[in-house]
Amino acid sequence: RIEDVQKKTSIKIEVETPQGYDPSRTYPLFIALHGGGETLADFKPNWTSPRLRSEFITAYIQSSQVASMRGFHWQDEALTRRDVEAAYKQILEKYPVDVRRVLIGGFSSGGYGSMIIAFHGGLPVRGFVALCPEVPRTIRDEDILAAKTRSLRGTLLTTEMDNRVE
Repeated sequence: RIEDVQKKTSIKIEVETPQGYDPSRTYPLFIALHGGGETLADFKPNWTSPRLRSEFITAYIQSSQVASMRGFHWQDEALTRRDVEAAYKQILEKYPVDVRRVLIGGFSSGGYGSMIIAFHGGLPVRGFVALCPEVPRTIRDEDILAAKTRSLRGTLLTTEMDNRVE
C-alpha cells in the first residue's frame, strides 16, 4: 500500500516571508525539513524563531516519501535531493532569495535530509542545523573537506540518549 501511495504523492511547500517583507529586495532563505513520520502541520509550529520571522524567507517542505498512513520522511537520498531541489527551484521562481545565504535544517529524519543536501545536494547551502539526526553514512572525509572549501558551516544537536551519534 505504501508503494501505491508513494506513486501519487508529491512535495508540499509552505513559505513564510519575514515581517515587513519587501519583494524588491533579497532575503536569506531557511529551508526546514520535518522529522520522520511527520507532516508540515506537525513540524511547522516548532521550527520558527524571532530571527527567522524577522529576517528570513522560511520554506517548510513536506517530503514525498511516505512513512506511514499519515506521515512522511527523508530516508531515500536520491528522492530527498530530488524533492528539495525541486522545492528550491519553485521558491526561487516566486521569492527574492539571496542565493549566497541559504541555510537548511531539520529534526531527526529532516536533520538527515538536511545533511544530505548540505553535503551532496545541488543547492548553494552555506549552513545546516540538524537536531537528533541519523548521520548519513555516505558522508565521507573527502565530502567534509570539500564542504570546508565551500565554507559550509553546520550544527548538529543531540543528547547522550541518542544512540545514533557517538
